[in-house]
This record gives sequence, structure tokens and C-alpha cells, in this order.
Amino acid sequence: MLYSTLVSVLSIMALLNLDYMIRTNDVMSPRTKHYFRLSIWAIILTTSAEVLTLYLNNGQPAYRYASIFFDMLGFAISPFIPLLTGRAISRQITRLLTVFWIPPVINLLAALLSVWFPILFYVSPANVYQRGEFFGVFVFAYINGMIYLLIESLLETIRYQIKNRPILLFLFTFLLLGTTFQIVDYNLRLSWICVSFAMCLYYTNCSEMYHQIDTLTELLNRSVYESWIRRMDGKAGVMIIYLDIDGFKQVNDRYGHLFGDRCLSEIAAQIRRHFARLGACFRIGGDEFCVICHNKDERMISRACDRFNQKINQLRLTQQANLPTVSWGYALYDGKKGQIEKTIAQADRQMYACKAARRGATGSTKA
Repeated sequence: MLYSTLVSVLSIMALLNLDYMIRTNDVMSPRTKHYFRLSIWAIILTTSAEVLTLYLNNGQPAYRYASIFFDMLGFAISPFIPLLTGRAISRQITRLLTVFWIPPVINLLAALLSVWFPILFYVSPANVYQRGEFFGVFVFAYINGMIYLLIESLLETIRYQIKNRPILLFLFTFLLLGTTFQIVDYNLRLSWICVSFAMCLYYTNCSEMYHQIDTLTELLNRSVYESWIRRMDGKAGVMIIYLDIDGFKQVNDRYGHLFGDRCLSEIAAQIRRHFARLGACFRIGGDEFCVICHNKDERMISRACDRFNQKINQLRLTQQANLPTVSWGYALYDGKKGQIEKTIAQADRQMYACKAARRGATGSTKA
């Protein structure tokens, strides 16, 4: 009992430190920080409730009602923790979220009713804890929340093109094992220690992800681009696409930087939509983008560029006439060590040739 208490106290101290780190984080959005902190305080509350039940479920009838209250609290809150964490990283409320909230709500009602009926748990008149007849409702609600968190996490790695899925799978396996051991033997008291540890690792993983993302365009940022270029050096079959917004300075000067930011966001969204399946998409400068493709099929690359161009023109005709056009160029890297910069320069020259052709076609002098 003393060991479990000390470990739980250390877990709570770690979570309090994590809460402070999140509160002072200047990279995450306020909404993300809000849901992360809700998750942490829910874990602290359930861990505290579990520690208290260690001392209250002691066979002394005088403490029976306090035992029932803290047991009910732990059962009611636990399945909401992975849902709150999933909301921290998800971008919008979807039907998926609505469906996954149903089992925890049912579990919440079952936990409240367990105060009077042996549904999820039962505390005898002699103050002895037992699992209820429908304990499986709690297990299902908790696993349901974990599945939602896993889905949202994987969707974010796809959206941001972050290659950390093995880390996520390890975290969820670790959580699943800790929870399974406690379901098999309640006295092990492992689940909330595992949850606290996993939350710290999960936040670290998310922080690393957000530091790789350009906040305006949600593409990979310049530092990740430079890391990729170093890794690609010496590897054949890499196609590099350079894209640059035409006349972007004039757009900012004429319509303001707020409109310019909206243009960057829209164009970046179209780059991700048309090129993400071919490779990793980066914002490498103010109005400059790059795609590093593992697909060296030039016809496929050319078709993707044409479809991208058609979409930009369609948006200019139907939604935003002032949206600037985008020029691009691409080049295939042959894999010669130390020569990747020459391939980048070749793609850059082709991009400027495209830009010059656009100026010649429109009679514009804008870059």
C-alpha cells in the first residue's frame, strides 16, 4: 500500500510539472493547451481517488460511503481522459467524436447508479470492494476512448506528414498492457502509473511534432526540410519540386499582409492536397515551397503539377480572383553524393523559367 501511494504521489508530481510546461508553452494553440490540461487534471483526480480508496476500502463500515464516492469518481472520469487528449490534437468536431462519446456517457450514468446498484462496482456494508455485474461497460468505454485517441493521433501524423507512428504504437501498447494487467489483477494498481507516464511521453511527442510544423501553412518547416535534404544526399530516385508564388510582394503591398497570409494558407492546403501522396511538403521561405518526392515518375509529377495549377485557376475564377498564381519546377536527383544542391538549383531554375513564361504570357513584370 505504501509503495503504491509513493508511486502515485510521484506520478502526480510529474503531472503537475507537465501541467506547468503546457501552461507556459508558446507553440501550442490555447485550445490544444486547454484540452491537454483537462486531461492532466482528470488523471490527477482519478489517481488521487484510487489512492484514497486504498485506505478507505479497509473493511471498516464507517468509511463505506467515502469509499463508494471515490470509486464512483474514478469509474466516471477515466474513459473521458483519452477523449480529452484526442480533442487536444484534433482540429474539428466530427461525427467520429460524437460516436466515441456515447460509451463514456453511458459509463458515467452506470457509475452514478453504482452508488446504489452493483453495476460497475459494489462496496459491501462491511466496506469491501467488488467489481459489479456490468464491469465490462467500463472496460469497453475506456478501450473506446483509447481507440479514438489512436485514430486522431494517426490522422494528425498523416495530416502533418510526421513519421512517428512506431512511437505512437509503442505508447498505446504500453497503455494497453498496463490497463490489461490491472483488469486481470485489481491489486496491481498499474493503470494510472502507466497513464501518467504515457501522458508525459505523448506530450513530448506532440511538442516535437508541433516544432516541425510551419504554424501558418501547417506544412513541414525549413529546419525539417534541411534535415531531409541531408538525409536524401546520396540516395537516387528522389524528385525535388520547387514552387513559388507569383507576385506575392505586390499582393501583400496591395491587399495587406492578412490577405497575404490567407493566400499562403490556401495555396499550402492545395500543395498538401495534390502532392502529399507523392512526398513530403515543406514551406521553406516566405512564399517558397518544396516537395521532396520518392516517386521519380516524371509523368506522374507533371500531372500532379498540372492538376495543382488547374485547381489554383479554378479558385481564382470561382472564389478568390485575387489569389496569385504559382510557378514550379522539378528535377530528378541521380544519387551522386554531394550533388543534391545542384539538383535543387536545377529545379529552382526550371521554376524561374516557368515564372518567366507566365510573365511573358500576361505581359506582367511582377516576380
